[in-house]
Amino acid sequence: MDSRALAHRGLAVASAAALILAATPAAAQDPLVPHLTLGAAAGIAAPFNGDFDFTATSWQTDVRFETTRHLGFNLFLEEWRHTSTEEFGAAGRADRITVRTRHRTRVVGWNALGRANVGRATLSGGGGVSYLLYSREFHQAMTGCGPASACNDFTQKFDNGSFAAQAQAGVEVPVAPHVAAMGQFRWIVPTLDPGGGHQTFMGGIRFVY
Repeated sequence: MDSRALAHRGLAVASAAALILAATPAAAQDPLVPHLTLGAAAGIAAPFNGDFDFTATSWQTDVRFETTRHLGFNLFLEEWRHTSTEEFGAAGRADRITVRTRHRTRVVGWNALGRANVGRATLSGGGGVSYLLYSREFHQAMTGCGPASACNDFTQKFDNGSFAAQAQAGVEVPVAPHVAAMGQFRWIVPTLDPGGGHQTFMGGIRFVY
């Protein structure tokens, strides 16, 4: 093999190596490359039911698989809970009656999300299906009865589950390599009882792999 052929082969190998090195970081940053993200957030939930005159603490965790620059799918687990306590004095045969009511809603759901980049921020929005499980526990305790044996505690539990539709929107901003700050709104409506739904406002972090 003459020197000219060796030179051409060396140039070809060098060119191929340069293309590979140039493409590697680009592929790692290209939003078109599928990747997995894990999110965790906390915030407040506002139930639709008019009897629930409160906002509740809420949290969620999710797993998202982003298939293209403009489309992703996520599976999430969300929960909100609220406990209220009331006390009444000198009621009947009791000096005091304490009533505690605990509400809790858990939701497991799946969403398809459209995505768009605006500067450094990523906006997302979409919806899907979920299953909502609501539980309520009512507990009443009496003290200061005469006789003491007349004081009895009373507990009542109620559980109800339903499929639900939901829509959500969010924004994410990178704050470190593989880490983004996120804000999110979600609206959930059960199919059997639309008035039993809620909306949540949350903030948290997302890890990008």
